[in-house]
Amino acid sequence: MTSFHVAGQMEIMHKHPCFSDDAHARVGRIHLPIAPRCNIRCNFCERNICAALSIHHPGWTARLLSVPEAVDLVRSIMHSRPEADSFVVGVAGPGDPLANEETFEAISLIHHEYPHILKCVSTNGLLL
Repeated sequence: MTSFHVAGQMEIMHKHPCFSDDAHARVGRIHLPIAPRCNIRCNFCERNICAALSIHHPGWTARLLSVPEAVDLVRSIMHSRPEADSFVVGVAGPGDPLANEETFEAISLIHHEYPHILKCVSTNGLLL
């Protein structure tokens, strides 16, 4: 592993709110609910699409977004947010992102428009 690669990983760890207490308070983030399918059925996992969410629960969403809706949402956030470098766009479900073509399509479109912002995918790792 090159020192450039390690330095890049350290920069991501410093910028990402999941890995840095400092970033947690200063970096905005959005999780795009675009991945409905999952490739395994874990006993502990509870996925739900429910219009009346009263609590924030991992794996739950009020509704799924289409890829164009997700890209438009990121556009609107980026337009209203002057500190665009301190922002993370993530896909974490409600299913496994790697089991959904929508994940790759949305991340690709978002990266094409905003290559400088951090993109994040949370997966069970089965399709790595």
